[in-house]
Amino acid sequence: MLSMLSQIGTIIVNQVLTKTEIVMSLISLIGLILLKKPIEKVISGVIKTYIGVTIFSLGLTAVQDTVAIFTSMFSHLIAGGELTQTIQVPVNFDALQTSAAAGYMLLIGYVVNILIARFTKIKIIYLTGHWSYFMGQFLAACLMNYLGIVGPASIITGGVILGIYQAVFPYLVQPYTRKLTGNDNFALGHGASIFALFGAWLGSKIGNPEKSCEDLEVPDRFSFLKEIVVTLSLTMVLMYVALAVANGKAYVDSLSGGQNWILYAVFQGLKFTASYMVLLYGIRSFLAEITPAFQGISTRLVPGAIPAFDAPVFFQYGNTSLIIGFISSTVFSALGMVILMKMNLPVPVMMINVENFFGGGLVAVYANKFGGRRAAIICSALYGLIVTMTRALYFPMITPQLDWAQTACDADQMVVITLTGWIGKVFGLAQYSW
Repeated sequence: MLSMLSQIGTIIVNQVLTKTEIVMSLISLIGLILLKKPIEKVISGVIKTYIGVTIFSLGLTAVQDTVAIFTSMFSHLIAGGELTQTIQVPVNFDALQTSAAAGYMLLIGYVVNILIARFTKIKIIYLTGHWSYFMGQFLAACLMNYLGIVGPASIITGGVILGIYQAVFPYLVQPYTRKLTGNDNFALGHGASIFALFGAWLGSKIGNPEKSCEDLEVPDRFSFLKEIVVTLSLTMVLMYVALAVANGKAYVDSLSGGQNWILYAVFQGLKFTASYMVLLYGIRSFLAEITPAFQGISTRLVPGAIPAFDAPVFFQYGNTSLIIGFISSTVFSALGMVILMKMNLPVPVMMINVENFFGGGLVAVYANKFGGRRAAIICSALYGLIVTMTRALYFPMITPQLDWAQTACDADQMVVITLTGWIGKVFGLAQYSW
């Protein structure tokens, strides 16, 4: 009996709660049932939500794949591929052990998040399941490997921290999110939320919202550049081709699988744009279904609650800002990595260019709304530099998950993991120093 319950729990944790499309569909199902919609409306709403989120996920994966190639070319250009050093801190638990603990933390985290939304004024439920799981993985690594907290204590501690994070961080940035979107229908649930807050605040101090990236004027003959699909295609093609030329034919040939190296770069830029447009279509599709369905939860189960969604949901509020932020963040992230490479770090730290797009672009969207072009450029540049360099503060704490951290860590992890590790160290729990 216990074995069967354990297997069911494992399936729920690993194959339900970590799958955004399933979580969203369950939310749609519960919401529509609570609204007492007829069965045909429930079935239709759940299917459309699942398909919309699946389209979104396909676009997201395709964007990540093309950005990964961009990252490889960029990293090779500035570091010659030499991005690793000998890890000098102990690894007492492997990634499988910490990932298993993270799954149960995720379950506890959702319960804590819902309780907070039900009984406090923080009426936000975090629906970006994969980002919650990322945070859980790094919390598990920090608690177990660095602080020596294991067993149920680590799962409960990590789950409570995760649940508080899911509620509080979107809540902090919500006043700016409300002004960005023009309503209070949803919140931001992404790993760059704390820097989006910083970017919006700093942007309002240093810039002029009247001079927006989205209002850049172009001559009539170039008015086609106002179309996001055209602008994004030209921008990304130029960036990929420039990187290909800078790296040289031999290196690009090692990536292209026999395709002409220049055409490979061109097609990667176009593929990026196509992937992004798929992503946007998926966003619009599932938002059209999940938003009304969530009203059932907000009115019946957790009165007044709103959902927190992933970063791409907010790209529609600043397509030009997104690209400017990506470029600015990438340049300064590369600078940060070059600086870190000159230091004798106990673990390797590399630039995470996927998050320069999603995080840096997101920060620029927020900063542009409240401070215009100047704020978008400066705040996304600060994002790239600071988020890259501060990884040196907490990467030694999460060595079991270090490989994954090289692709999935962001500003929120910087804050939560660093604070968790430092507080544990104050109480004498640190298992090693560096």
